[in-house]
Amino acid sequence: MKRHATPIVFLDFETTGGVAAQDRILEIGLVRVEQGKPVFWETLVNPGRPMPEIVKTLTGLTDAALATAPEFAEVADTLADFVRGATVVAHNAPFEREFMKAEFARIGRVVPHADYLCTRRISCALNPELPKHSMDVVADDAGLRLSGHRHRALPDARLAYDLWNHWRATVPRLAFEAAIRDSFV
Repeated sequence: MKRHATPIVFLDFETTGGVAAQDRILEIGLVRVEQGKPVFWETLVNPGRPMPEIVKTLTGLTDAALATAPEFAEVADTLADFVRGATVVAHNAPFEREFMKAEFARIGRVVPHADYLCTRRISCALNPELPKHSMDVVADDAGLRLSGHRHRALPDARLAYDLWNHWRATVPRLAFEAAIRDSFV
């Protein structure tokens, strides 16, 4: 991947569950980096159903907060503008990709074209000695601290952005590029 040739979007979704075909996005957070400059965006999304208690506990969100949030169809154009033509970077990128596809399909739209790159896979390549590669473990290994509430979309997207910058600064360029090459999904 060429440096700064393609915009990079660090993306995180919070969802009502783990199955894209049946669950819904309830929060979107992203950091779009173009020519080295980050732009941050976040929004709550009304999932059209109550959240499971476990999701309320993890995120700290309430059904009342989401009841007044826009539906996905109302934020789809903004999200599409941010990710179209970019390299989307996420921890467990297949999850974000599948939810993106499902939500766009529900409103009768095609998901905007983007390449997806997984920081979890990059971590596996760079740090095979770690016992697991959850965002918490990987960030802790890198000495990074979350700025905000874990399991909230924008703080998690920012953490992926910080992790990327940490790797760029500390991992030899060829090793980082090899890890990236093997981590597209």
